[in-house]
Amino acid sequence: MMVYDKKIDDYNFGTLLRASPKTEYGEKETIFVPRMQFYAVEIARNRAGLNDWVYEEAEKERKKAKGSSA
Repeated sequence: MMVYDKKIDDYNFGTLLRASPKTEYGEKETIFVPRMQFYAVEIARNRAGLNDWVYEEAEKERKKAKGSSA
């Protein structure tokens, strides 16, 4: 991981990672990993489309909020 020392800020700091891409963050659903591991896992999940549901849920909420304020 030292190859990222000068390339990525805080590359070795700890970060919470969802154990499953199908769940929200929660006490039992997260694990503690180095930031570079978090990036690697989340990039792979995004490329596979496993995090699309998060965007879709946020869009539903945004549209609902926009509709109620009109």
